[in-house]
Amino acid sequence: MSHHADSHAGHDVHGGPKLYGAILAGLLFLTIVTVGAAYVDFGSSTINIVIAMTIATIKGSLVCLYFMHLRWDKVVNAVVFLSSLVFLAFFITLCLIDVESRDVLRPANWTGQAPTPIPSQVSNTPEGIGQPPKPLPKEQQPATDGHAAPPKH
Repeated sequence: MSHHADSHAGHDVHGGPKLYGAILAGLLFLTIVTVGAAYVDFGSSTINIVIAMTIATIKGSLVCLYFMHLRWDKVVNAVVFLSSLVFLAFFITLCLIDVESRDVLRPANWTGQAPTPIPSQVSNTPEGIGQPPKPLPKEQQPATDGHAAPPKH
């Protein structure tokens, strides 16, 4: 029993309930920020992705630093972690530059007009082209109790 107690004598206590509670509160706050940012259009898809990835990187860094004890570990492990973030940012930047530099692909027969609506959703009469269909007569409407109407013979 004394051997077990001696083996932990040289270790420092990492964190504690207050620190872990603060990190948890920060992660929950950043999760709310992430959800809020998903509903905001910042002008382009590239900016939206950069903002989302920045928030995710901060959250992942907090988890690695505190819950995985990287903050109290050897310096070489922190260097490996930071270099992985740098390379990830570099490769994502290259992908975003590539996507943004391309033209919008259109079919060879593109005329610049809006696509035609699905025929089942549009009235076929000349005065109703592009309008939603008129309601069905009552005898053709499906039953509202969740069961299919019986077939008429």
